[in-house]
Amino acid sequence: MPRRRTLILSEKLLNRDINESLSDQIYGVFKNAIQEGLLLPGAKLPSTREISEQLGVSRPTVFASMDRLSNEGYIRVLAGSGMYIGEYVKFEPENERGSFSAPLSSYAQLLCGHKSSISETREPEIAFFPWRPAFDQFPKVEWARSLGREARNLDTEAMDHAKEPQGSQSLRKRISQFVSKYRGIDCSEDQVILTMGLNNAIDLVGRLHLDSNSQVLIEDPGYHLARKIFGLTGAVVRPGALDGEGMLVPRSKSKIALAYLTPSHQFPTGITMSLRRRLEILAWAAANNVLIAEDDYDSEYQIGSKPQPALMSLDKKGLVLYAGTFNQLMFPGLSLGYLIVPAGLVEMYVLAKQFGGEPIPQQMQNAICGFIELGELDRHIRRQQLIYAERRQVLSEELRKAFGKRVQLSGLDTGVFLLARFKAEIEEQEVIERALANGIGLVSTRVFYQNPANWPNGEYILGFGNLSPELIREGVVRLRSVFR
Repeated sequence: MPRRRTLILSEKLLNRDINESLSDQIYGVFKNAIQEGLLLPGAKLPSTREISEQLGVSRPTVFASMDRLSNEGYIRVLAGSGMYIGEYVKFEPENERGSFSAPLSSYAQLLCGHKSSISETREPEIAFFPWRPAFDQFPKVEWARSLGREARNLDTEAMDHAKEPQGSQSLRKRISQFVSKYRGIDCSEDQVILTMGLNNAIDLVGRLHLDSNSQVLIEDPGYHLARKIFGLTGAVVRPGALDGEGMLVPRSKSKIALAYLTPSHQFPTGITMSLRRRLEILAWAAANNVLIAEDDYDSEYQIGSKPQPALMSLDKKGLVLYAGTFNQLMFPGLSLGYLIVPAGLVEMYVLAKQFGGEPIPQQMQNAICGFIELGELDRHIRRQQLIYAERRQVLSEELRKAFGKRVQLSGLDTGVFLLARFKAEIEEQEVIERALANGIGLVSTRVFYQNPANWPNGEYILGFGNLSPELIREGVVRLRSVFR
């Protein structure tokens, strides 16, 4: 039988070189010893004089520590008798502790089957990451002014709990005007629901429209986190095949509740869904009572004077939910997304937001609204359209010069990324490691396939939003050595 451990007092237990008082350290020593079962309930402690001598500290320091332990109930001080461990302070010894098996919901059990997408890899010099806009081009001075105005004019309403769970009416009105101008969507501010980014919007849609008996159709390849989020509802996720015009209209008789699409700039292939296919999808959804969730990730940056309208702009029957974010319009750190829902679903979504958590702070909403009202967002988008058009062209030209027929490109008409299919026999992991060794951040599309075995070797998504033309050229030179 193993010998029971006990607490041995000595000056080595204390560290006089750290920024923590000796009384706090002594308190911690005794508290930890009690919680670890080294000091048992009812056990008598040494006197304050003995403790001070053994630890090499003054008695007032010990008094302060013991007084704190007594106030918190860890010890009892009996006049004329001494100090004792509280009789009801029972902690199991560390070597006897077991692990508590917490009850898990079906949601939690499904969640445990997924790995975190957070990576600890070092930051590459040239990151072809599709989620990064041109940080260096954002009008930081104008944004700071908008934040400053709100800080200087802070009133009680902005400091209080938000009174509008779906977001402030003024910001929602600006968003409704924005999507009308850039995406051709005719909606009122009442139909706009603010969310904490895109994934929060997807989660909200899944919780309100799917259950364990539902089927959801997602483009394959497609946004992998949408697939996971919808799957966590218990719904069956079915892959939607693609061709050059976008997702094919399903021909099977399976009952589908929801279809998730990225029609304006399919992620990750970059395909723009044709008008013919859009009309076919809407007709199929109407005939089969299917709700469509349209993710319009970065469609404001299309080539041409006016971007192709959103799928929702063609919907006359209330079939489409539209999800957008400010990730590419401003910057991802805002964590601001929004849903535009058919009028008949507004009340349900407002209730869901009311019970599902607080919206983003009112002061931040006001700052964004002011930024839009002063025309700063419009000016920023116009500048970005030109900048991204140049960067897109530089990347495509440099890739073709460097690789010739050994690379196929798609998604060249819009957005902040393109898809590159390299003819190479090198395995994915080796490519990623080689790229990182050359200071390149590269994203494989394997994760976006529902069945990773269907991934075509050599397919990578190249984001150019946060890369200057000079960095793009240097990045392609380094990529050529990766695929040598």
